[in-house]
Amino acid sequence: MRKETHIAFTLMISSIILLYEIKLGIDYARMIIHIFVCGLGGVIPDFDTKFKHRVLLHNLWALLIISIMLWIFITPFDPLLPIYFIAGYLSHLLLDSLTVRGVKWFYPFGYLSGSVVTNSLSDKFIGYVSFVASLILLTYVNYVSMVKGYIPINLSEVLFGTTTELLTLMVSGFLSFLILMVIFSLLKAIRV
Repeated sequence: MRKETHIAFTLMISSIILLYEIKLGIDYARMIIHIFVCGLGGVIPDFDTKFKHRVLLHNLWALLIISIMLWIFITPFDPLLPIYFIAGYLSHLLLDSLTVRGVKWFYPFGYLSGSVVTNSLSDKFIGYVSFVASLILLTYVNYVSMVKGYIPINLSEVLFGTTTELLTLMVSGFLSFLILMVIFSLLKAIRV
């Protein structure tokens, strides 16, 4: 799969997880960090392109080792961060399993492949649909955050001097689009 498809898919996955996290109350800065870390988990498996691609990091053993390190060092600061990273990493393996080249989940055993060709129309379709879905989901998360007061300032009131449901929804959508585009651009800039 293309890097853009992996990033868009992890943005969607992180937005789905945020739907559950929002029930706990959400710190806005932490939400942005969680989305970024999920995306980072989605691009890290391709760091093995300079070695044996889809061997070194495209398996559950690599994920297990990285997850243990994250759990030891990161969990005391933010217990949900490793979950976002693991979700992003697993989404990468899942998407690559759909391609013709496939993935050896339990390297050196267990080869799983599909019929999607990298950079094909199917690959791009998955990316576009994932990005649109993440925009819709994150707009909902932002909207609920504004309505419930998790975001300390209701941006629609600050920007327009009034608060209505529609205005709050529109501001939530715009804010979601900005967040997704910035995170998408940062992750795309990472060289693998």
